[in-house]
Amino acid sequence: MNPAEYMELRMKNRRFLFIGPLPPPIGGETVSTTKLIGSRYWDDAGVNLTTIDMYKGVRIKLPGEKIDARDLFRAVRIFIQFIFNLPGKDKVLLWITRRALCSLGLAVILVSRMFRKPVIVKVFGSYLVEQILEYGPIYRRFILSVLSRAELILPQTKAIADGLVMDLGFDESLVVRFPNFLLDRSFSGRREPCSFKGKCLFVGHMKEEKGVFDIIEALGSKNDASCDFYGELIPKYRERFLKEIGKHDNIEYCGIIEPSTVIDTIKKYDILLFPTRHIGEGFPAVILEGLAAGVPIITTEWKSIPDIIENEVTGLLIQPESPEQITGAFDRLAADRELYETLSSRGYEFAKTFSEKIVVKDLLIDELLGLNKRNQE
Repeated sequence: MNPAEYMELRMKNRRFLFIGPLPPPIGGETVSTTKLIGSRYWDDAGVNLTTIDMYKGVRIKLPGEKIDARDLFRAVRIFIQFIFNLPGKDKVLLWITRRALCSLGLAVILVSRMFRKPVIVKVFGSYLVEQILEYGPIYRRFILSVLSRAELILPQTKAIADGLVMDLGFDESLVVRFPNFLLDRSFSGRREPCSFKGKCLFVGHMKEEKGVFDIIEALGSKNDASCDFYGELIPKYRERFLKEIGKHDNIEYCGIIEPSTVIDTIKKYDILLFPTRHIGEGFPAVILEGLAAGVPIITTEWKSIPDIIENEVTGLLIQPESPEQITGAFDRLAADRELYETLSSRGYEFAKTFSEKIVVKDLLIDELLGLNKRNQE
């Protein structure tokens, strides 16, 4: 094979090192990462992904929880795997939480650039700007200096992108919004119109900051409503949660749901409830899944959720920590069939703009990485 043929082969078969969180545990970042690396569009673009799992069974941490010895050992393991797998790669894709980015992530970026490997950084959650501003001025300047060496920074929402540019001073060309997405096969049709039975569900971690106790307070005494909870029981809240739902015949915990069945499960219900006030809430996939199912959503005007849900257009927005507003929004949907069907149809159409093809192929692979264009040339 002559040099020209070798270079042509390399251009058609790019080798990327992907570092990101995979399940278990099942959570927003692990599920979205699994969908991304499993996308068929990588093969179509001639990309070979070598994957390093950042989690490998780590338990879910709560906001404010300190780093312990297990976290340090995990970081060392990941870094060793990274060093071992870096040679021969064309690019590094770093999908990471904001706290890990400000520690392990900095080392990954520095070493990658030392070996002239471009790095694209995708940050989960919504607390990145605040996280960086909490550090002292010296370490903050170090973080900003290292992050500026990335090829691109991909926050999940417009609000975070604006904060990186306006509050932290990053160049606009460095920051590109990269939202969550749904697999193309998710759009098999929205829920068919049927009689309203008041069946609600919540999908997520059973944590106070996700609003699970607000739901119980709002609907527990309503004879015309019920709610099933799906997701992992967080140890800190397990006893309290089970005790509270045990007081009500219309509230039930249904266990952990397989990610591939979430949309079909939501279709069995009338309303998706997601009254979160979680400090790290970014771009919740469950909201997109609810929209794709054609089930109206009651959620909070919190963080970047209004970027996804426009009140009375694609869902109903309420204030955090407001059980009475959950009740009011439920009663409104139960009484107004026209509003219910409007939210269902508009939400479904809006969800289509976050398909795998649009976000993974058109935005990431074609536009940001330029791979299909390069292969065509």
